[in-house]
Amino acid sequence: MQIFIAAYSLFLAGFAFYFLLLYNRKKVENYLWLKYGTYKANQLYVGLEKFTGFVTMMLLPLTVLPFLNDFDTTALGLEFTNVPLTLMWWGILGGLVLIVNLIRAGKPANYALYPQIRSPLWSISLLAYYLFGWALYLLGYEFLFRGVLFFSGIEIFPLWLNITINCILYALAHLPKGKLEIIASLPFGVVLCLVSWHTGNFWAAWLIHLTLAVSNSLVAIRANPAMTVNLRKL
Repeated sequence: MQIFIAAYSLFLAGFAFYFLLLYNRKKVENYLWLKYGTYKANQLYVGLEKFTGFVTMMLLPLTVLPFLNDFDTTALGLEFTNVPLTLMWWGILGGLVLIVNLIRAGKPANYALYPQIRSPLWSISLLAYYLFGWALYLLGYEFLFRGVLFFSGIEIFPLWLNITINCILYALAHLPKGKLEIIASLPFGVVLCLVSWHTGNFWAAWLIHLTLAVSNSLVAIRANPAMTVNLRKL
């Protein structure tokens, strides 16, 4: 019960700080713009947003939770359990996500929003910076949702109720991204919760979500006529 209460308290504190950053995006970007210029400011802000998410959703819980009596890395889905099963679900659902993104991510409605960095010229280093930022951010994101929040509720709620609560919180976290992403997050959240429950860890959820983000970004960059990738430029 200590872990459960602490998990939801950390969720509220972490997301309050994260949403504060999103709410003040224009102010932060304007400050960076005056100092570094338009494109550099955009790159720095996106990196700051991703790193802040990683700190508040993973590093903060991992700093606080070990002090609790019932802290258990296995019970929070942090251990590398059931590796073949984890890789199997990543292969199946990651492959499905990849196919969907190859069909839809190249449409104007999507590349108007993604990638979040709006640079017209993408070098190898900028691409690596952006994708690494996604990897860090989603590591924290899935650790919080499909690790701490989901697994701390398993002993308290029936599975269906635990998944419902998790997906409601997950949908609320998508409020800044608009109606379509809120709706899409619900079935996606259910699938990730079920995979986490089946594998006993959050790693499959992270890999699937990362596949979604990376493939969406790469297809959107390639489809956007205003963006060019120069693999010869570092």
